[in-house]
Amino acid sequence: MEAVSRMEPLLQHQAAADPERLPTFTPALVNMFKAVFGTGLLAMPYACVQVGLTSALILTGVVGVWCVYTMVLIAESVRLANASGYNTKAERVTTFGELVTVALGPTLGAVLGTANLMMHQLLVCAAYLVFVGDNVAQVFGVEAVSVIIVVTPPYALLCCLRDMRLLGPTSAAGTAILFVVLVAVLWDGYSSGYARGPPLPRHTVPSVSSLASFLGVGLFTFAGHTEVVPVVCSMGADAPRFRVIAAALLFFGVPAIGLFSVAAAAAFGLGTPQNIMLALHSEQGSLLKLLISLAAFFSLPVKMFPAVATVERLVLQPDGPAWLRTLVCVGLAASSAMLAITLPDFGFMVACIGAFCNGLMSFVLPPAMILALGGAEASSASRAAHVLLFVLGALVTVAATVKVVAEKLAAEPAAMAGARAAGRALVEPWGGQSDAEIIF
Repeated sequence: MEAVSRMEPLLQHQAAADPERLPTFTPALVNMFKAVFGTGLLAMPYACVQVGLTSALILTGVVGVWCVYTMVLIAESVRLANASGYNTKAERVTTFGELVTVALGPTLGAVLGTANLMMHQLLVCAAYLVFVGDNVAQVFGVEAVSVIIVVTPPYALLCCLRDMRLLGPTSAAGTAILFVVLVAVLWDGYSSGYARGPPLPRHTVPSVSSLASFLGVGLFTFAGHTEVVPVVCSMGADAPRFRVIAAALLFFGVPAIGLFSVAAAAAFGLGTPQNIMLALHSEQGSLLKLLISLAAFFSLPVKMFPAVATVERLVLQPDGPAWLRTLVCVGLAASSAMLAITLPDFGFMVACIGAFCNGLMSFVLPPAMILALGGAEASSASRAAHVLLFVLGALVTVAATVKVVAEKLAAEPAAMAGARAAGRALVEPWGGQSDAEIIF
């Protein structure tokens, strides 16, 4: 499953501290591929419909190349931070947050890293809860919000675990299920007899709002930047080979994501849902929805763990009472559940998280860190290129975020008007005014 911040500090620090237990090149390669083949991929077909198939292929390539390059910048920043004395502490940088703090300073870096991490983890967990709610609700014919409310207490309890290794098997299971889901989506789209939406037009001129939404979903999908730091640290002497991993992502991962997204969008046409899982209506599709929802549910505590660890480090004493940590875990889990209940829109949440949080991590921070850590030794052409990349990334991040949020706010009055119209249609045959009409 996708974990936009799939860091598992207990495991990563342990690996960094014990060179004999360092993973080999192959596990590092697998971890990075898992980072970009996750839940965000299930929102990509809908994003492709919004911009058109030709534009979708081009944009996927642009976003993919940009993200892979900034992953390389992060890997180089790790090398500089750990080898050139920029890190004033004796400890080596092992997490993305630590790297941002070392590169940009204990004030700006810490604020950017901590604030973005907290917002990111809460929103990602909320998006996963909405994903689970939508899938389970369609299978059993219940309200998605009711599903979210039911799963929140066990989710909060799992967040109280101190060792996320107990949930490790669910990550591998989720990846395997996702692969089956991708195959099932294409099979169902091209072979089953279920009604599809109208075919996509041959030529589509994407609007600014559709471009912003596509960018957000694409960044959510290519969200492997926080994993680069622990992966590079785990590779030890093989760290320079991270460029080989980046090349594999570029030449295999990016095309695979683009081809699947466009193929699924073409199969389901204008009826493509925001979550492509909702297009599966067979018995096998229902089973896959339940399985992937279960895998997503057990991934939630792992995704929340970095936020829990951050709050512990900031406000809790090492020898503090256990109940206080439990309160923090439950509070964070409840906060993400409230976000999911308040904004039960999977497509919007994915686009918003990608545009803002992942935009910062993918487009803004990597060139800023490489300039701060290695700018003095770099050539003038390299510095100018990375300054341009930073400025462009900041502009794209701000513009995409503003547009995604503005479109959501503009759509709310229309949705409320539709709800009122539906309420009036419900009571008009009976004449007069009823409680239902008063509510609407």
